[in-house]
Amino acid sequence: REAAELDRIKAAALKERDEIRKANNAATEQAHIAETEVARLDEQHKTFERSSMARQNVRGQKMLAAEASASAERLTKALEGLTRIRVDLLKELPIPDMELRDGKIFVKDIAFDDLNETQRLMISLELAVMAASELGLVVVDGIERLDSTNRAHLLEAISGIETDLAFILTEVSDDEELTVEHVEVKRD
Repeated sequence: REAAELDRIKAAALKERDEIRKANNAATEQAHIAETEVARLDEQHKTFERSSMARQNVRGQKMLAAEASASAERLTKALEGLTRIRVDLLKELPIPDMELRDGKIFVKDIAFDDLNETQRLMISLELAVMAASELGLVVVDGIERLDSTNRAHLLEAISGIETDLAFILTEVSDDEELTVEHVEVKRD
């Protein structure tokens, strides 16, 4: 009888051990499933944070784009205003056949930059005389770039101007010394 009782206790202990192992295996499997779910949720959370940061970045970029667009519009309007002023001022100039097209000056349908040196010089001189301040000076800088013909045209043009303006002509030379020459243009 004792042997049967021991066998029954042993069988019960083995059964209980097997149930504990099954429960332990089930718990281990549940823990693994839970860890996998936690890892998946962590990754989802990181993805959400990245997308949230991306949305914030997009909002910031949209704001910067709107500011840049508004600034560009203001600058465009300012440039258009300056162009209108330039056109209006050009209309007031008493230089015949001068007009402004697409932001460029034309004289007798020739772009100012395409005129010969003498023509550009004479127009520039005429504009300088018109724009002379109350100080009464017209400064012509860089006459060293003129050849002798254009230099003669310039001096002839200055002597032909009926005005009380004083003209200062400057040139760069290879001389070490600074020289100042006074040339008086005699008017007839």
